[in-house]
Amino acid sequence: MKFESIPAGGRMLSVYLPPSYASGGSRRYPVLYVQDDAELMEHSVNFIDSLYASGELPELIVAGVPSACRNDDYTPWPAEAVAPGRPGFGGAGRAYVDELAGRIKPALDAQLRTMPEPEHTGIGGGSLGGLIALLAAYWRPDAFGAAAAISPSLWYEGALDYIRREPAPDARLRLYLSVGTAEGSLKTNRQRGMAASVPEAARILLAKGFPAQRLRLELEPGGTHDAMFMALRFPAALRFLFGGGAAEPGGPVRHAEAEAAEPGGPARHAEAEAAEPGGPARHAEAEAAEPAGPARHAEAEAAASRAALAGSAAAAQSASAIAAASDLPAAASQTDGQTTAQTTAQTAALPSRYSVPGTECFPLTSRAGLEYRIFVHVPVKPAPPSGYPLLCAVDGNSVFGSLAEAMRLQTRHPKGLPPGIVVGIGYPTDEPFATERRFVDLTTPAEMEGLRPDGSSWPANGGAEAFLDFLQAELLPELERRYPIDPRRRTLSGHSLGGFFSLYALIRRPGLFRSHVAGSPSLWWNERMLLKLLPELEARLQSGGSAALMLAIGGEEKGSMLQDTRELRRRLLPLAESGRLRLTYAEFEDEGHVSVLHPLLSPMLRFAFLDK
Repeated sequence: MKFESIPAGGRMLSVYLPPSYASGGSRRYPVLYVQDDAELMEHSVNFIDSLYASGELPELIVAGVPSACRNDDYTPWPAEAVAPGRPGFGGAGRAYVDELAGRIKPALDAQLRTMPEPEHTGIGGGSLGGLIALLAAYWRPDAFGAAAAISPSLWYEGALDYIRREPAPDARLRLYLSVGTAEGSLKTNRQRGMAASVPEAARILLAKGFPAQRLRLELEPGGTHDAMFMALRFPAALRFLFGGGAAEPGGPVRHAEAEAAEPGGPARHAEAEAAEPGGPARHAEAEAAEPAGPARHAEAEAAASRAALAGSAAAAQSASAIAAASDLPAAASQTDGQTTAQTTAQTAALPSRYSVPGTECFPLTSRAGLEYRIFVHVPVKPAPPSGYPLLCAVDGNSVFGSLAEAMRLQTRHPKGLPPGIVVGIGYPTDEPFATERRFVDLTTPAEMEGLRPDGSSWPANGGAEAFLDFLQAELLPELERRYPIDPRRRTLSGHSLGGFFSLYALIRRPGLFRSHVAGSPSLWWNERMLLKLLPELEARLQSGGSAALMLAIGGEEKGSMLQDTRELRRRLLPLAESGRLRLTYAEFEDEGHVSVLHPLLSPMLRFAFLDK
């Protein structure tokens, strides 16, 4: 065992001393204080030792701080239990942080060769331990200059409100946040908002002026609220807080998608609401433990490399690009006795992936914490003096290819469509839909009961406002920096939940887009809330505003979908007749919810690019 028990300030700490400590002479070390007796470190100690050996991480002391009642120590104020029969929360977190900063830290500094300054001292933890670590950054920057909040319990009553209300923490701090995209997905109480709450906190911090280069948020695709996933993020947190790494260009946050799994040990506690009989869970808090799988070390650099590789493969138009993306030997090398000519011939024989001519793709990481893949169709014809009109389509992975091909064909002839830029806002996946991501980006907060129609659990939701912020403050300016775009002629399109989002943007962000397309809109979302918001749009247009909307749906879609869309059209007709709303409506006979997409494309392009 690499941990030593050292008493400090009235608590018995589990302290990891780095390999060189015993022979380090007078050398002093940074310190990270970790909640829950440093269990996060226990599950990754050998990997961290390898980072020390490779020079990727400076050696540091990790001090695990035990708690007799984490529901008291790690909560900022009292709160009721999350479920009947469960313990409530005592709210003694501020006293705990002050004890840690004022008693425990000085006692440990006196016993060990630490670097006691706040810039060399951090605090970290998972779940409720992550919540209190983040709040310690607010309360005691005089003691802690870095904080790692891994799967922090920002669902806790009042936590996000606190972050919204208070000024951002000291700008000299370094903050690391992480969360799994499936955290809370099986919950029916307020913990259901786990996955969405962490990117929302990052968005608020950045909006308040916290430096982007000193904030990192990593998302674990499919990750649940289990110690297994939390332990995977711990080495990445250390590298960001103590390794000197800064956020990459394009944003402070990355998607942590690990492809190469390493053998991992079982998590000692899974932050479960109820430990399994005879199981290893020591305390109960959030998610029910899931079957343990092999640990995946998803380090930041590896994630970035894979993202770049995926982007390269998607754009590959030559055999050499495919060879590089497949880790094949370079054409100029010799492998296993093969000649250069043999290797070149084999490489050249590989099929290349098809790509639409005149298209580009680039990754973009939002300041609020999510990674996107942006697909762009660039016209061959020159831009008009005011710039190209722009069509932005959400769910870009599913629709961009068809849109780009349609645009390429329909702009060739002088009497065809005028040139315009088509942008697909997609995700770093080769699947047509990134279900968990789109449910967050395209919806407003809603409590979903039961299971989805396909029998699966409802993903986290409620990030529409944050996604609109990303479009307005980041994506659109970046597009206008790269391409000549007319900001007065922007159209937003979406289908299904994307149709809901387009309508929501029309109502809540007037002027961001001139025109909106809503195909098969999910008006059922959150008890038909969009129909309840419609008076906002009606009042704005009646007072002198203007808008353009295309509504479309398949004739074979669910009866309730058809009924809702027709009802929306009926309510909008008076605005159209008054001239305040340019309204186009289409029902495509014999088309269902998915098949309607392709018949919709050409009318949508005409709606977006023909100047009416």
